[in-house]
Amino acid sequence: MCNVCTLFGMEVSELKERILAVLLMMIAVPLAGEFKFYPFNDAFRVSLGTPAFFLFLLWNRGIHPYIAGVLTGTSVFVFRFLLAVIISDIPVEEAISRHLPVFLYYAMYAFIFHITKLNEKHNKPFMIGLLGVVIEFCASLSEMAIRSLLADQIISFHAIKQIIFIAFIRSFFVLGFFNIIKLREAKLAEEEQRRQNEQMLLFISNLYEESVQLKKTMQNAEEITHKCYDFYRRLK
Repeated sequence: MCNVCTLFGMEVSELKERILAVLLMMIAVPLAGEFKFYPFNDAFRVSLGTPAFFLFLLWNRGIHPYIAGVLTGTSVFVFRFLLAVIISDIPVEEAISRHLPVFLYYAMYAFIFHITKLNEKHNKPFMIGLLGVVIEFCASLSEMAIRSLLADQIISFHAIKQIIFIAFIRSFFVLGFFNIIKLREAKLAEEEQRRQNEQMLLFISNLYEESVQLKKTMQNAEEITHKCYDFYRRLK
């Protein structure tokens, strides 16, 4: 019964951690997406939303990428839609058409992330970086295709080169940050293992000391028994 309660408690705790991670992702990614800059001095903008989402997918394996993509895409769309309607006073129809493609971007990103099984390649950092570039390129291209259809425009080759360039920068930036986190976790695990080994050595040392004391006690007991037997024999 106690084992069942312990197991149930662990499952509830793990579920709470996953829910908190999802909520953090749904809040952090839209906010990170508002930190944007224009590296090419044109309309092409780069935000930190994608690196934040990529890092969350790599860091938290307990969340299925499909669920993460749908929830994140929805939160980013709602956040930008509210900013456009409430703060910028943009009409609802225009705000929807302007920001709805971002939902497709995150959903496509999560879909390709899952089918490439990127979370199974943590021991291949260079492969993670290259696949991250491919994933971001495909997601960006799908979003740009939707925007081009809505605006009745053609995707230029120059825009595609910009997407590839930014994808390289963001993917390998996230990879470097992720490797720092993994290195920190490895150091913490090593320190914990060392502490456990020290405790085990101390326990073995105490156990050996007690065994020596027990052996001496048994020897004393044997000597006393032998003396008692001699004394008994003499009395008899």
